[in-house]
Amino acid sequence: MERWALVSGLQGDLDLYEQIQKELKQQRGVANLFVLGDLIGSQRKCNALLERLRQPKRADLQPDCIYGWWEEQLLAECGYRGERKAEGLRAEQGEAAVGELLASVDADHLNWLASLQFGFIELDCALIHGSSADVGDRLTEDTSALVLLDRLTRLDVNRLFTARCQRQFRLELSGGSIQSHVKDHAGEQQSEQAVPKRSVIGIGGGKHYTLYDPATDHIEFRIAGEPSNASGLTAREMVRAHAYPVLAAVSSLSLLSIAVLLIPQAVKTHRYNRCIDAQIALRASINPKGGTAAGKMNYLKAVEHCEGF
Repeated sequence: MERWALVSGLQGDLDLYEQIQKELKQQRGVANLFVLGDLIGSQRKCNALLERLRQPKRADLQPDCIYGWWEEQLLAECGYRGERKAEGLRAEQGEAAVGELLASVDADHLNWLASLQFGFIELDCALIHGSSADVGDRLTEDTSALVLLDRLTRLDVNRLFTARCQRQFRLELSGGSIQSHVKDHAGEQQSEQAVPKRSVIGIGGGKHYTLYDPATDHIEFRIAGEPSNASGLTAREMVRAHAYPVLAAVSSLSLLSIAVLLIPQAVKTHRYNRCIDAQIALRASINPKGGTAAGKMNYLKAVEHCEGF
């Protein structure tokens, strides 16, 4: 199965997008590009990148985009979210940042941004900018396991890819169970619900992006512009890949050494057997009634001769 490329936080940087596209063409098996929001930002003009995303070049890996926190702020301020405004941006960066954001995107792109989906569900994976609760929800390595489980179960998926915190990580929620106790007028009730093994993956942001193979569940965290591990293996897998051949070579050398050490014993045993056979044949010709089976006279005399008694 083909691999996925997961990108977020471009914030209008067309040069960065072109660098990532270039690297993806050099990667084997990358067939899908998902841009998980924050296509725009307040630090630069974003129109060139938006035009490229809307009308990709023929050689580009076709991008599938969703909206992120910055798009939500822009659309809210422009009236696409009812009476809500960009209060989150105002609270974090002030009124000036709202004005800069409005100036960074032409009105021609607003309808397209408003048409973007909240997220994608692919196989048993959810691809979302924040989480199933909110586009601005920051999930990190320090988020409570119960919160992570809630975000996963809302969508009934086993893997949740998130980009809001702009960090790269993978958290495994091992299989287990949740026990609950409910006490009401009818008495106390207990229930237990099985929890399957699930994952939350932070794909990074900006030049940090992620490659994912759904067939093997393998994740590779990448940084645009830096040399990649051509094999696509993690550090642990690299150790395994190099250690196993070394261990196999050591085992082969050990077996070869044992075989060499056993050669003298094998030669000695072979000569002994030939001696026994020759002596039995000789004594049988002299004394046919002596017998050649084990324990018979001719056999015992042959053993006695070959052992030097």
